[in-house]
Amino acid sequence: MRRFVCTCMLLAICSTIALALPPATYDGPGQPGTDDALTVDNDTYIDANLILMFVTNHGNFGRDLADVFDYDYGTFYPYTSTADIISGANTSSPLFAAGLWLGGKVNGDHRVAVSEYTSEYVPGPMAGGTFQPDSPEFRVYRLHEDSLAGNPNEDYTTWPIDQGAPIEGGHPLTRGDQHVWTVFNDADPDQHQAFPGASEPLGVEARQSVWAEDAAGQQTIIRIQYDLHNKGGHTIDSFFISIWLDPDIGDAGDDLGGCDSANQMIFVYNGDNECTHYGATPPALGVKFEQGPMVPSPGDTAYYNGVPIPDYRNLGLYSANKYVNGTDPNDIMETYNYMRGLNADGSPRVDPTTAEVTRFMLRGDPIAGTGWIDDDPRDCRIMASYGPMTFAPGDSQQVVFTMAVGQGLERIASLIDVKNILESGSGGPDPQVTAADGAELEITDYRYLHDLWFAPSSERWLTGRFGQPLTAPGVGQMGYESWFGSSLNPETDPDAFTTVELRFSNHNVQNAYLYCRGNGHLYDYCGYYQVPFTAWDVENNRQLNVFFYENDSYASYWDQTWAPPPAGSYEPSDYLLIAESEYSGADPTNTPIDYTNLNLISDSLDVLYFGRFAIEAGHSMLDLADGQKLVFQPQVLNPNGAPDTVFFRDVEPGEMTQQEVTVSATSSGLSTLLFEVTGAGAFTIPLEKTIFTFSTSQEMPVSFAPASAGVYSGTLTVTDSVSGAVLEEVVLIGEAATAPLAAATTIEPDRILPIMNEDATIFLGDLQGGYTVNDIDQGTLQINGESMPVDVAVLGSHPDFTGEALEITVRRAHLIPTFPPIVGENPLPYTVAFATTDQQAFEAASVANVVGLQTGDLNGDLRVDLIDLTYLVNALYLGGPDPVVMEAANINCDEAGNIDLSDVVYMGNALFLGGPPIGPCDR
Repeated sequence: MRRFVCTCMLLAICSTIALALPPATYDGPGQPGTDDALTVDNDTYIDANLILMFVTNHGNFGRDLADVFDYDYGTFYPYTSTADIISGANTSSPLFAAGLWLGGKVNGDHRVAVSEYTSEYVPGPMAGGTFQPDSPEFRVYRLHEDSLAGNPNEDYTTWPIDQGAPIEGGHPLTRGDQHVWTVFNDADPDQHQAFPGASEPLGVEARQSVWAEDAAGQQTIIRIQYDLHNKGGHTIDSFFISIWLDPDIGDAGDDLGGCDSANQMIFVYNGDNECTHYGATPPALGVKFEQGPMVPSPGDTAYYNGVPIPDYRNLGLYSANKYVNGTDPNDIMETYNYMRGLNADGSPRVDPTTAEVTRFMLRGDPIAGTGWIDDDPRDCRIMASYGPMTFAPGDSQQVVFTMAVGQGLERIASLIDVKNILESGSGGPDPQVTAADGAELEITDYRYLHDLWFAPSSERWLTGRFGQPLTAPGVGQMGYESWFGSSLNPETDPDAFTTVELRFSNHNVQNAYLYCRGNGHLYDYCGYYQVPFTAWDVENNRQLNVFFYENDSYASYWDQTWAPPPAGSYEPSDYLLIAESEYSGADPTNTPIDYTNLNLISDSLDVLYFGRFAIEAGHSMLDLADGQKLVFQPQVLNPNGAPDTVFFRDVEPGEMTQQEVTVSATSSGLSTLLFEVTGAGAFTIPLEKTIFTFSTSQEMPVSFAPASAGVYSGTLTVTDSVSGAVLEEVVLIGEAATAPLAAATTIEPDRILPIMNEDATIFLGDLQGGYTVNDIDQGTLQINGESMPVDVAVLGSHPDFTGEALEITVRRAHLIPTFPPIVGENPLPYTVAFATTDQQAFEAASVANVVGLQTGDLNGDLRVDLIDLTYLVNALYLGGPDPVVMEAANINCDEAGNIDLSDVVYMGNALFLGGPPIGPCDR
């Protein structure tokens, strides 16, 4: 847990630094020019609704360049109050910087004007073909709905009509609940010093209106209009108008971009559901271009300030582009190329999914998962452009666009939300949630075996480096590129990766395929030799083939036997590989795979696991004894198996470990999955619900943090929110580290029923530290923390242990108090604690396999058939014995729990007449 807290503190510190990252070459404060006399207004913001955004008088918006709130970025969502921003209680931001870019050619020379991290615009309107001397009147003006003629504020009474501020009926034009207006121009040649610009001026005056309202459906929308006037006296050919944004959805380094050219939109969304500011629900930011500039078009109609203009048309977007930090434009042409939808060097953008040249980068659909979708979450910039057009002296152009923020249950839902907002012009309806077709959980990292342990641990005599499932042919382990390629992959062959035991013995043995390393590292087949163990697929009770190899360069160890060297010896090493195929027996060719004709490197064998073994110090092969086991347990979730289990072992109490699980879902549209962890509180997940669209997946960590030593169990359940159907269940088993002195336990029978009036028997043995079961103080025995043994006896032997064993009889009602009579097998962790006669404390932990009783299984034989129907009739009418568990006789699941003739009829119909099936009652 201490590591987790430190990580969070580090993230909090780093997020302040890395939230917004201008290019490495940026060294200015972000305000225009070097002339300190300029009256730069960086203090004004609009805050009519859930967005607070700074608006300047030099082409930049979205940044707090005056350090009003000391965050540099100046767009806050969701905005609650300035007090919350100042105090740091609410400083979440989706946008770092934004501005107006213009570009074109004057007399054949390329010119641009940009407002990026520095600005090439100066405050105020133009006059006489150039900029005017600076004046305090060239500031940003703001009107409120309650600061109009009846209650005017200073900005209303000094509204700069002479600068071109809009009016209506002789009064200042008010839009929405707040209307912010200013004017600026690019005509000062000394101001053209921005790194991606530095050209001669274009001579364009820009009048900017920004407005917002707090009405229903408008709370996350800001609208912006630019009225552009060519006052420089030059004709601008190939003229482009671009809106440029540097979005940071909470963090700078994990944003994805995209465009929807059909709907005239660009958008940005988070690359995952982990965000410093927004947690698991990062919003999305989008811009819809509502009205473009006009060009002549006989027979068409354009609009300017809402007035129809015949024989013109409004242009749609010409391009949409994205680039990332480090690829910012370095000169005029790179800037102009980005505006035109090209690469910085002028080469065309190519859609990798279709190989088509396009000006609309990332034009796919990330909601449906189709087409060219951004797969590079980075600190990105995104822009969209109108053009090309001829902008003659005295001409005017107007563009109008809407910026909105959407936020859903997760990142794709946020993207859906912002697109709905932009398409409808309001908050719009919530996305329609449909039922998921299915869900699947997979272990994200297949490289490692989950666990490998010796039993009994007190007799461990082997050590070494033990291998994981091998996931690709020719991809080696431990740094060797061509070692041990396997034809098996946990992702595509999950059924293959089962628990495997090497059962050591001096007399119960099998043969193994030997491959020898000769000249050229060939690793050819060299014979079929005996090994001192048998290999078993425990889950399917199959004996498996194994391979080992020797290096014939070491003559003293070249003996055609599997005999690992002492620990610390690098060479020779007797590697061992476990195959998926069933044991060949005495004939090495008696298998579908003829291993005698294969090479360990050049051919892909069906390898499950491998080990590079050595003998621990102070031990030798003479320590090998019957009953010793080496168990390989994979951390692979198998969608075809039941139940799937995620294991956490050897975790110190008070510490935490995590296993990343991939959650995949399929649906016909937007679906919501619900997540729940039941059982021990030591297991936690970060999500209660999340959105999936069509066929998507995301990673989710499952955490195990035990409070004390012992075995924990729980269940991770995935449920569809619409149908309520359980789509997936995974059992969670965690083992916290026990005391240094421990004992091994087993339980008989290995499948037990929750029958209240019968006993269960636990066997205890193989005590460490030189103790035997005769040293146990039987009065200190506790099962699951309580003193409850019915009987205790010392046995001379037990097949699971070496030497004597302790037989402990307990009531099953004490051991399994909480399992109802339901279908299925349930892992039940239990602990045995005791002290020896010299007061040495011991604790052992294990898991029993509890078989739930099915409704209708009246006699407890784990089947529902005619015998159970006869049993029920006898119990009801002929004086026969009651059902083993009375609740199992409620066949029709009567809520009152009545057991009568209706249950007999229901059971008979189900068994013989095709009636509704007998299932567990949901209580």
